[in-house]
Amino acid sequence: MKTVRLAPILYVVLVVVAVAFYAIATTFPGPFSPGDLGPALFPQAIAVLMLVLIVVEWLAARRTWRPVPLSDVGVGFAAGVYVAAAVVLAGIVGIYVVLPPVLFAALWLLGERRIGLVLAYSIGFPLFLWAFFAYALGNPLGTFGT
Repeated sequence: MKTVRLAPILYVVLVVVAVAFYAIATTFPGPFSPGDLGPALFPQAIAVLMLVLIVVEWLAARRTWRPVPLSDVGVGFAAGVYVAAAVVLAGIVGIYVVLPPVLFAALWLLGERRIGLVLAYSIGFPLFLWAFFAYALGNPLGTFGT
């Protein structure tokens, strides 16, 4: 069975994400008035905090890294592609169209076999979200990609 040391790769990916997050935040406007901190400060602070926590975790966990079977890496990659496809599709047809089948598939793949419970959650949770945003917050989310 082929294995790979996945932890160093994941830490590098996380550092790249944090640096990209910081770089994107630098394009945000600066302070609007002399006493204002500006919209860019919060995401930049989050990016710096991410980097600090990633480095601390990396240093603390480096002695515990173990090889991972390559097949497990494939499963994780497939799950990431599945989530990315769901996000893209939600932007095209709307969250309320995509969320029920995504929840159903995720619960089923996680091992839940009580079909009534899976259906109730897969349909009930998007309905709850819709009602919460539409009525409690007064800001309905778009249904079809809006």
